[in-house]
Amino acid sequence: GVMINGTENQTDTQVIEKYCYNNDQNNCNTYGGLYQWNQVMNYTTEEGTQGICPPGWYVPSDADIIELEMELGMDEYTANIINNFRGAGVGTALKSGGSSGFNVLLGGARNSSGGWQFIEGSSIEFGYLYMSTENGSAAYRRCFRADNSGVGRFNNWTKSFGLSVRCLKNN
Repeated sequence: GVMINGTENQTDTQVIEKYCYNNDQNNCNTYGGLYQWNQVMNYTTEEGTQGICPPGWYVPSDADIIELEMELGMDEYTANIINNFRGAGVGTALKSGGSSGFNVLLGGARNSSGGWQFIEGSSIEFGYLYMSTENGSAAYRRCFRADNSGVGRFNNWTKSFGLSVRCLKNN
């Protein structure tokens, strides 16, 4: 994508727009771009869509990631807990250097006001991934925190936050 300033909203211009944490291209080189949900989805609301993922890949749904979490040892009851961290050890397996190979980086976020929060090296370090599943004006996300071995499953931030996305390969 093309980097835009964090104070701007991403728009449907047929060009993928991305945020780089703190408006620094080096952060995109290290952590990847940050995207508002509509940009991730390429301006559709169809769960499991290709979105901005390359051909043959798609934006995972909340259910797709629950399946992955359960494959890594989280039980079904725990996997379905919402708006909390759950599944001790599963987050560690999914973070960079973890046993799953998923390698989530703690690249922070662009908040809904256009500010920056929680990149690796901050006093609090988070990584976030958008899911293709909506919750009204919000969307599901997964949260990874440096000092927590679980995985956060939340659906309460507006779609205007800039978060990372992890694409899954089609079967």
